[in-house]
Amino acid sequence: MKHTSHNRTVRFFSSLFYFFSVFMLIALLMPAHLHSQWIPQSIPVNEPIMGIDFVNDSKGWAISYNTLTSNTAYIIGTTDGGTSWDIQYRGDIGLYCINAIDNNTCYAGGADTNGFSVFLKTTNGGLNWESLNVSSLLIMTEIFFLNKDTGYACDEFFGGVRLTTNGGSNWINRDNGINISQPRTLFFLNYDTGFCGGGFSLFKTTNAGFNWFSIFNLGAVQDVFFESNDNGWLGLSNNRVGITTNGGFTWSFSNPDTINGGPILKIFFINDTLGWAGSQYVGSIYRSTNNGNNWETQKDPSGSKTIAFINSETGWSGNSGLSKTTNSGLTFISGINSEVPNSFKLYQNYPNPFNPSTNIRFTITKYSEVRISIFDLLGREIFNWNSNESLKPGIYEYLFTGENLSSGVYIYRFTAKSSEGSQVYSDSRKMIFLK
Repeated sequence: MKHTSHNRTVRFFSSLFYFFSVFMLIALLMPAHLHSQWIPQSIPVNEPIMGIDFVNDSKGWAISYNTLTSNTAYIIGTTDGGTSWDIQYRGDIGLYCINAIDNNTCYAGGADTNGFSVFLKTTNGGLNWESLNVSSLLIMTEIFFLNKDTGYACDEFFGGVRLTTNGGSNWINRDNGINISQPRTLFFLNYDTGFCGGGFSLFKTTNAGFNWFSIFNLGAVQDVFFESNDNGWLGLSNNRVGITTNGGFTWSFSNPDTINGGPILKIFFINDTLGWAGSQYVGSIYRSTNNGNNWETQKDPSGSKTIAFINSETGWSGNSGLSKTTNSGLTFISGINSEVPNSFKLYQNYPNPFNPSTNIRFTITKYSEVRISIFDLLGREIFNWNSNESLKPGIYEYLFTGENLSSGVYIYRFTAKSSEGSQVYSDSRKMIFLK
């Protein structure tokens, strides 16, 4: 009996050790880090991007800001998801807002150099842009169209909210109850129910703007977005996001960026949980998966002053340029083996050739900060990713997506640095992208 009891004890601890080993192995094999992948797009203008809007994964428009150096604003369009962009309109004006309705119809608003209203419309996909004659005292800083005929506009310069039901040919006042002088942002759920923000207030209408009532006065409103009658968000000053789940009658708050304190300039949610927030800081965009209560920072080389998504995976952002993601802004770098390698090494990517994604495997023998860079054959760096922290020794794979590349040969480089910043290893290899 004693012998049997002893065997059972041995088997028990052997089983315990086995399950503990499996648990530790699974932990080591799980993705080690989660980083963002926003890919810069090549655009034919150098001015800052003020607005983006897409109607599907192919067709979209963007507007650029009129800078003091160029004194020219542009409307650019794409029919291939941003792989290529063309200038459709240029003028010595300022453009502040854009709203795409369908493949053919899009609106843009702003002002000329004398401070008078500019309102542009295309009905043929951007081949021609018509300047509509609207009141000089209507400088549109935001437009929100429900269809090609019916839309609302607000004017941050002269104040007021206007409504058109004939595609912008005529506008009527719809701002009774809005007691701020500078309304700057609009969002409508339908013809009757909408929101207008500006100053330190947010107003709501349930009768197509005949009457507005205040539902918020707790911060400087930069942007407003509602996913339903109940769920809505505000971009606010001091890097805050306002959150409501009851139509705006009560609000809670979160801070996407605890380091930078600038305003949240853009809010975009796909559903009641998944959304993005943009700020004035080039290099960052914020993503939430729990209704805006918590946020993760994604690296965005173009900045996120304006944001547009068509689904949970595909979206665009803009400020100092234009960037696109096709995987919700996420890129996984995965630890794939718990074994400590004997040497640093960069492997050949696979698959190769690839379209649109490929895996880049590398090994590190000690804690290192890692950088992956992609170059064209002219030596121009077109993409880079940094771990921004030390990865532990192991074998890793980085998933690179090159959807916006042109077919051809590219160079990828792997660089590892010690925690003190000195380079300990670097190697490069060729890869082929074929569309």
